Amino acid sequence: MKKTLIVLMMSIMSLSLLSACTESTKPMQSAVNETQKGKSSESNLILYENTKYNFTLNIPKKWDGKYVVREKDNNITFFSKANQPGGELFNIQVWAKEKWNKDGDELIKLIHISKIAEQGDTVYTINTPTDVQYDNQDEKKKTEYLSMADDINSIKASFKLK
Repeated sequence: MKKTLIVLMMSIMSLSLLSACTESTKPMQSAVNETQKGKSSESNLILYENTKYNFTLNIPKKWDGKYVVREKDNNITFFSKANQPGGELFNIQVWAKEKWNKDGDELIKLIHISKIAEQGDTVYTINTPTDVQYDNQDEKKKTEYLSMADDINSIKASFKLK
């Protein structure tokens, strides 16, 4: 069982890394309605709305033009534009409740993942990378990435199901 979970975790990390390395830095058009330029209730925030999975997030206004969102399968991943390839900031993952109940406790021990919501048979999680996602040799890119990463807890707290 433990070996299976480790293989599952490694597969998830590999897929995230591969998709970060193979996709362009141009935002992908999808069925997701991103009202990224829409105003939230506060002028210093950008409302991100995902209509496929029915949730919203408040993104700091200082992120405007500095991030890309990519949706693949049941993962919605936010990246720093300046740190491509790589630059993953965080990932919202949508799980079948049964699968999360089976694998979640073990994943929590292995990676930076936490459950943020549950609705019916669906569980929503957020995870952050387990490795460095910026160029250590470029101080400007590193500083920008770390500044954005500092905002992830407030973004996580803003998660709302519609």
